[in-house]
Amino acid sequence: MREQLLSKLVTQLNLVGNDIADLHLSRHIYRRVTEVAGSNPRFQRPSYLFDRIHRWYAVYTCISVRRILDAHRSAVSLRRIVKKLLLSLA
Repeated sequence: MREQLLSKLVTQLNLVGNDIADLHLSRHIYRRVTEVAGSNPRFQRPSYLFDRIHRWYAVYTCISVRRILDAHRSAVSLRRIVKKLLLSLA
């Protein structure tokens, strides 16, 4: 039974790890795009495109962090994985 639980948790941890890696990649892309745009004088004026990019990144980041920390019973989240691991060790 404990082996099954650990196998399930490893699978879930891989899923969460992929989400975290994707979040990190998105941060890298966002920072690079804003760095390039910031160094180009043509992009120094207000822009609907860059306003949207900032909003999309902020919303995506909030949703991703919320999902990684979700405590709901049906959620696959880092929070629940750690909790299950701790309970299995007790």
